[in-house]
Amino acid sequence: MIQAFKIQEENIEIIKTKNEEALKDAIWIDVSEPSNKEMKMVSQISSLPIPSLKEIMEIESSSHYESYSNGFQLNCLLLQLIGRDDSSNANVLFLISNDKLITICQDEVPEIRLLRTYLKKNLLTLLTPKEIFLKLMDMKIDRIADTLEDSYKRLNKIGKDVLSVKSENIEDAIEDLAQEDDTLGMIRLCLMDTQRDMLVLQKRKSVWLREDKGEVSEILTDIETLIPHNTFL
Repeated sequence: MIQAFKIQEENIEIIKTKNEEALKDAIWIDVSEPSNKEMKMVSQISSLPIPSLKEIMEIESSSHYESYSNGFQLNCLLLQLIGRDDSSNANVLFLISNDKLITICQDEVPEIRLLRTYLKKNLLTLLTPKEIFLKLMDMKIDRIADTLEDSYKRLNKIGKDVLSVKSENIEDAIEDLAQEDDTLGMIRLCLMDTQRDMLVLQKRKSVWLREDKGEVSEILTDIETLIPHNTFL
């Protein structure tokens, strides 16, 4: 599925027609659960090389960042599913040039879906690929903070159940603890991944960041604040 946005009279609006000609004007193209046809179309539009979906999902740390004469590529982990029985991260490809941001993922990602909703309802004004990318990173950290808070609450309940004289469900509590540990592991990977992304931008893309260097520094500070809270289990 392809969803795209363009700038029209200093406002961002959705592109309703999903063909190659219309997408050339897009400032942001988001691709999730793509078909081969959609991947081929986006590849023809992009000024940067696009890996196959299989390569995106199997990306190694050595290929985490790629720089080109007209832009760069980042491969980022985002929280995909936090549930009672499963926790996972999604590998999202970010292709960033001066006039376009392309995001590609095998599945839908909550932060990206939420940002699309904000833009469709004109709740945010983001006019450049950089602004969209940094907003997604900010939303990623906010969601991690919320998830950590929820984990604290669940662990508090588990602790009360275990310490209760009437507790007869120790096995269930152990299972719940194992699930929380898995969730925190996913969060820890996301935090470390985002920290690496922001450090890469600081070191290699300072000219591109320009006046937004402070925003990257704030994200790094937030990460440093959250990491200790991820080790309490």
